[in-house]
Amino acid sequence: MNFNFKNKNVFISGATHGIGLACAISFAKLGANVITFSRDKKKIINVKKKLVSLRANHLIEEGDILDEKFVHSFSKLVIKKYKNIDILIHNVGGGGRWGKDNFLDTDLNVWNEVYLKNNRGLILFTKYFLPTMIKKNGEGLLQSDLYVALNLEKKIELGLVLLKPHSMRSSNLFQKNIILQKKI
Repeated sequence: MNFNFKNKNVFISGATHGIGLACAISFAKLGANVITFSRDKKKIINVKKKLVSLRANHLIEEGDILDEKFVHSFSKLVIKKYKNIDILIHNVGGGGRWGKDNFLDTDLNVWNEVYLKNNRGLILFTKYFLPTMIKKNGEGLLQSDLYVALNLEKKIELGLVLLKPHSMRSSNLFQKNIILQKKI
């Protein structure tokens, strides 16, 4: 497969550290426009510095995925500025670092928040951005898990699943979802 990410609009939730940050940097190196958000101002500043040093076009705002008003207004801003999203990566997590060492001692409210971040966030951003992805005639969706992010600089040659246009399915390896778009 031969992918060209130059000037592609890549939206990554959870891109201020870990795998999400690695994705943001890799896509920026490949010439993509990187779009993300975070609740943490220090992490936002850090990511901005890295993307500026790569001369990457980017948009990073402060906000919380659990705040539906933020998700709505940020999504509208993204569409106004970039017109469409080419690649949507939902990477917001929150699993392992919260709660007690003993799973049984962790309050159910903690797991509810983790569930909302991982699933409701994915649904909301997909709801906003999928229509812009569908409008691009002749393009389909590709989906894979984020382990392929480690292979971005190899043009993501491994681990991709080609889907019929406008269909989606997800697998839960590492409990992450990625939607990629490519001409069929």
